[in-house]
Amino acid sequence: MKNLRLSITIISISFVQLCFSQGEANNWYFGFQAGITFNNGVPTALTDGAMNTSEGCSVISDSFGNLLFYSNGSEIWDRSHSPMQNSNGLLGSSSSTQNGIIVPHPGDSNLYFIFTLDQMAQPDGLRYHIVDMSLNNGLGAVNSFKNILLHTPSLEKMTAVAHANGNDIWLIAHKYASNEFVSYLIDDNGINSFPVTSAVGFVPSTTGSTVGSMKVSPDGSKIAIIYSWDNIIEVLDFDSNTGIISNPVQIANLYVTVPDGQEIAYGLEFSPNSRYLYFSSFIGGIFQYDLINFTTFSIAASKIELSYDPPTSPIETEEHCALQLGPDGKIYVAHTGHNFLGVINKPNEAGVAADYQFDGVFLGSGRSIWGLPQFVSSFFFSSILVENICLGENTSFILNFNDTIDSISWDFGDGSSSNLENPTHMYSSVGTYMVQVTFTSNGEVYTNDKEIRIFEQPTVFAPQDVSICDIDGSGIYEFDLTQLNNTVLNGQPSSIFDVVYYENITDYNERIAIPEPSNYTGILDSGIQNIVVSVEHREAQECDAVTDFNITVNESPALSMQEQWVLCEGVPLELVADFGYDNYQWSTGETSQSIEVNSIGIYTIAVSNDYGMVQCETVREIEVVQFPEPVITNIEINDWTLNENHITIYVEGNQRYEYSIDGLNYQDSNRFENLESGDYTVFVRSLDGCSEIQRVISLLFYPRFFTPNNDGFNDHWQLYHSFLEPENKIYIFDRYGKLMKQISPEGPGWDGTFNGNPVPSSDYWFRVERSNGAVYNGHFTLKR
Repeated sequence: MKNLRLSITIISISFVQLCFSQGEANNWYFGFQAGITFNNGVPTALTDGAMNTSEGCSVISDSFGNLLFYSNGSEIWDRSHSPMQNSNGLLGSSSSTQNGIIVPHPGDSNLYFIFTLDQMAQPDGLRYHIVDMSLNNGLGAVNSFKNILLHTPSLEKMTAVAHANGNDIWLIAHKYASNEFVSYLIDDNGINSFPVTSAVGFVPSTTGSTVGSMKVSPDGSKIAIIYSWDNIIEVLDFDSNTGIISNPVQIANLYVTVPDGQEIAYGLEFSPNSRYLYFSSFIGGIFQYDLINFTTFSIAASKIELSYDPPTSPIETEEHCALQLGPDGKIYVAHTGHNFLGVINKPNEAGVAADYQFDGVFLGSGRSIWGLPQFVSSFFFSSILVENICLGENTSFILNFNDTIDSISWDFGDGSSSNLENPTHMYSSVGTYMVQVTFTSNGEVYTNDKEIRIFEQPTVFAPQDVSICDIDGSGIYEFDLTQLNNTVLNGQPSSIFDVVYYENITDYNERIAIPEPSNYTGILDSGIQNIVVSVEHREAQECDAVTDFNITVNESPALSMQEQWVLCEGVPLELVADFGYDNYQWSTGETSQSIEVNSIGIYTIAVSNDYGMVQCETVREIEVVQFPEPVITNIEINDWTLNENHITIYVEGNQRYEYSIDGLNYQDSNRFENLESGDYTVFVRSLDGCSEIQRVISLLFYPRFFTPNNDGFNDHWQLYHSFLEPENKIYIFDRYGKLMKQISPEGPGWDGTFNGNPVPSSDYWFRVERSNGAVYNGHFTLKR
């Protein structure tokens, strides 16, 4: 620990010139036209970016936070978001993990080195280009130093940190198929193309080893590197005076078991105090290591999981990718395809106290992909951290510095000051203030400043509870929340403040707003939905005021009455609406539950219930119709059995009918089965009860024998009920086919004689030709 403190002391003394600049890392552009700015004190979405890049990117601003330019490794955009002069054709790859980093030239404030990397150890390797900001009317241009090769092949990793002298900068990369780290010194004379080489640690021998990040700690004492497909992180000592890398500590078996199988590590970042190391696993989440005891066992044992993928959204669009420390002392996390960045709010804290938030910073219309811009690590070594920037709050100030502070003086920019190390101050008015801190450490005097803005604190005015109707009874309702905006703002300017709605207090705390408040669709388990509404400053979301109100969804009447009613001729019809509603309104003007009508047509009924300020109504259209009487077009008879006969009744009409053969018991089916022979009256009536018709039918049968002996019993043979079909023709034959007699259906029948003479006992045959064309043949016995 003594040697470590000595190293920190040397660094802090010599970082006075470079590391205390405040604005170089204030603007970020990345992903699919995504961006954020820290110039307002809190990260706010930028939607003016012109760049699309899947992984690496780089951006630089001046010390006041004014954007200079940004790049995806193959092209550069200037501060007007136009392609920079002579920037096309850079040989970096947008599909390289860390394809770019921008380093200010220590000896010329107009010049910037932009370093680029090819992907997967491809031959374009590590190159640099120089941007001259004095060219093109201050928009900058790439000068004659373009695509200058430093070495090839290279891993997809590089980083940069200040030299111990506080002026020069080290650019650090790693060769492919070798264990050599290369540290290129950038000083007042430019870049030394002969690097300091440190042959130490793991040898990456597959293209998968090239993937993953490399970072130097803000204090310049440690360097960490991921070999993604080899399942390895190495943490090593870095000497910012010599550029030498040594003492590797290897942590293997990084993979975590997740539902979709094994995962790989990708992003790396140190905490501002350089004690904790964070890495991201695509699906596995975010993990923390404590480097306080610098041994493999101690570091591996300190591993803490801070997160896992949220329960919503497909995993493939929510990967945890690049990590990057911000000027506010927080670490930001890229999520593939997502419109939020994750954020580790307190990375100097151990374990879950680091407070990882999956949806931390809203990106507006932009989308994060895999990468985030990286910066010279020393930009974050010493900085002023500010919290509570709303008027009326006690604004807190923290000097992010890793060594002992002997004395300190704060100037808050409004005439007030403090000698406390972490003071608070309440500003009396909104505005922009230049805060300056002067402090001594180990005999050295340092000065640091930061421009901050204090924003107006809004007031929220609670709207009245809303009462609406559930029109279809589904529990799903639509409501335009924005119609409440004027009430909520109560005169506060909408140009400064936004009204934002949340479905619950948890969503408010996580800043998951209702995306389309003008067309909000709610789903209710009960009749009341609580909505949280916040008035938020457009440039500082944390300056807000919050309240809530209820949306009560009232049940609309659900009419079950039939839509078609039948009017019987000459009989008034009573239309009856469902019982139990507060109000009834018929199209006839009547307001009773039922009305009496005498004519066909369309009638409407509106029923409603009163719920205070709202009335929920349902309207039903009713058709009153009248039908002609039905007509029996045919009765299909299947008889000639004793008790297994059946009939089918066919009716012409456009209603539903029911049928009976006794006038008492009716059925829906038009078929009757298992009938005995004999006479029947068939009844057909409409279901509305307006009409009924009937017809008499007979099911024929015949005697199996007769005894013509003049005793008064069975002396004649005749079809049962034959008189009901007087048009039938009945013929009787002997066994040889000789016609014995044609008898009338209306007569007594055959008396057993032929030409007046009795015929002998025997079997005889008959033939019946029915009036409907049917023919039936049978036989019977004559007994004497």
